[in-house]
Amino acid sequence: MTTVDAGFGSVSDVADGGEAHISDTSSAFTSGDIHAFKSGGTKKSAVLYDGTFYGPVWDNGGAVYNAKHPDYGAKGDNSSDDTSALQAWIDAVEASGGVGVLPPGTYLVSLTGNGYALQVDADDVTLRLAAGASIKLADNELSGAGTGHVLQVGNGSTARSNIAILGPGRIDGNRANNSSSGDVTGSAGVAVDGPHTDVEISLDVENTVGTGIFATGVDTSNRGERLNIHSCKVNNCGEGIVWKFWDYVVVANNIASNLQATQDAFEAATADYFVIDGNVAENVPGSGIDLFGAQHGTVVGNTLHNCGTTAGASIVAGGTGGTRDTTDVVITGNEVHVNTTGNGIAVVQNTAQGNSRILIRGNDVSECEYGIHLANNPDNRVSGNVCYNNAISGIRTHGDGVVCKDNICFNNNQDNNANQGGILGTGGDRAVISGNVCYDTQGTATQDWGINLQSSVTNGVVEGNVFWGNDGGLNDGSGSGTVVRRNSGYTTENNGTATVASGTTSIAVNHGLDATPSIQDISVTPTNDPTNDVGNFWISSVGASQFTINVGADPGSGGATFAWKAAIE
Repeated sequence: MTTVDAGFGSVSDVADGGEAHISDTSSAFTSGDIHAFKSGGTKKSAVLYDGTFYGPVWDNGGAVYNAKHPDYGAKGDNSSDDTSALQAWIDAVEASGGVGVLPPGTYLVSLTGNGYALQVDADDVTLRLAAGASIKLADNELSGAGTGHVLQVGNGSTARSNIAILGPGRIDGNRANNSSSGDVTGSAGVAVDGPHTDVEISLDVENTVGTGIFATGVDTSNRGERLNIHSCKVNNCGEGIVWKFWDYVVVANNIASNLQATQDAFEAATADYFVIDGNVAENVPGSGIDLFGAQHGTVVGNTLHNCGTTAGASIVAGGTGGTRDTTDVVITGNEVHVNTTGNGIAVVQNTAQGNSRILIRGNDVSECEYGIHLANNPDNRVSGNVCYNNAISGIRTHGDGVVCKDNICFNNNQDNNANQGGILGTGGDRAVISGNVCYDTQGTATQDWGINLQSSVTNGVVEGNVFWGNDGGLNDGSGSGTVVRRNSGYTTENNGTATVASGTTSIAVNHGLDATPSIQDISVTPTNDPTNDVGNFWISSVGASQFTINVGADPGSGGATFAWKAAIE
């Protein structure tokens, strides 16, 4: 390739704002000439002329390679096979560690038999697809169970670094004229394959048979580090954006829509130290965001609409089978709406240890099955969420040490299931359910209960919750050791006075509690000095609505008066 440094030769004498050209044929511009200009005293560049100026070959001292340069000969005419030309262009960029520019046009590529059409396999490479530039898989390249990537970064084993695949152009998998029953990750638009470091992907991918963007290290011990996937649109693909065996990952400001298989929009698989921020997923048959054995991450500020239309939750933490647990993850500030077949946010169960230490906080969830669904996993926390108009309950909790606090649940159970409503506690030891507000504002309430506790909820605390407008406030079917107290709309504390009349030795007292107290929950204090010595006094016959105060003898005129307090602790 011939390059021109605008600081040498006659071009160096061009005045600021001036222009010059180099030609071996005439003084007029012709195809193949070099056009150079200079401005601001330091800015120098040169572009190859071909009727229009279509890209620099040298810019401020760094090599920039144009795929349409005659050394490579890419056509971009949507009919020529540009595979060899584009690979030669990439090879030239690799040799110099420069920047490759792909001008506007549609560049058809075909699979090479190596599992891809094009490959980047060197350090310090940047490919930039200009607006209007598209690398498109040719017709009939995929069929049967065949697989193949449009663009592959790496060879699957050798570590590479400092690679950027940038837009605003796009990769087109041409799924209308290709098909495959093979693994969706085997037919990606962009596949980053190997234990690489410092990789950036920012371009649109559409119409792939398989995954739009797929990045994988080698295995759990040979992983990639520092992956940044941002500002991509992945549309009409089999799957969205997936990364596996990668650490220190940012996936931000992407849009995944109209996916075709029962796959996910965004998936972190056996990945550590990640941020999933500000993405949008819409019309996705699988999960919007799938944390599959992912650890130490944050899922924040994403918008998920109409995800899980075939299977899966809009956001799901945990995998199935032999994957490791998903732990130490924060899911916060997400908008999750419309999942007619699955839950809004779900922590599923896989191994005996469980997916744990997951904080689900400050999310807005509506029109799903359960708004938030915790399967039997320990030490998870659900706080400050708003769950409404969901088909079953707003929140379902299960697991030892679970905390469900300060949530708002209203107008749930739209499918009118039995015993569903705001919050359903199905099991777990040492759970805390507190400070939640559960209400129904509809003309005919659909929330059967504000909170419904089942017998497998043991040794927990349910307190400080508020209910109104539901068919029922709190249904306490909890098991042994669970304390239910101080909930508005569900009385667990009351007091009053009672008198054992003259000629009797007992009085039945209505305690007014919504739950049955134990005898230890009731205290009685004498408030007068009876005419007759009554001897001892005691409590008996504690039931769902009453208890009895007894005295040892007839108190005589005026009776024996008592102050009582019943408080379930």
